[in-house]
Amino acid sequence: MLAAGRAGWTRPAQAEQTFDRLAGPRAVHDWQPTLRVTAWTPQTEGHMILVEVIGKASAWSVYDAQDLLEPLGRLFEEPVTEIWKRYRLKRDHFAKHLGASIRTIANADTSAKTGGHARP
Repeated sequence: MLAAGRAGWTRPAQAEQTFDRLAGPRAVHDWQPTLRVTAWTPQTEGHMILVEVIGKASAWSVYDAQDLLEPLGRLFEEPVTEIWKRYRLKRDHFAKHLGASIRTIANADTSAKTGGHARP
């Protein structure tokens, strides 16, 4: 586990070192899953929307919220457009999903026969 920096944040340099440390064995051992690392910083707070099976949507990871979850609404009770309007961390969400705040090595084998999963 990464040691937390100020206010529980993961230092970007520390996240980069961990990513690089995992990338080597991934290549050597032919690990197939995609490898992703996002440092926990003020710029990445609430970078994703977590949707529970009961339809409850929350921003995650919100550092000052209980369980790091900031409730946004329930998908079974209202349109996603209404939930999106309440999502105050859209900038961080876009930064992550457009690759500005996440480092990724894609799955090495996404052929149809494996369905994108590791080979048996």
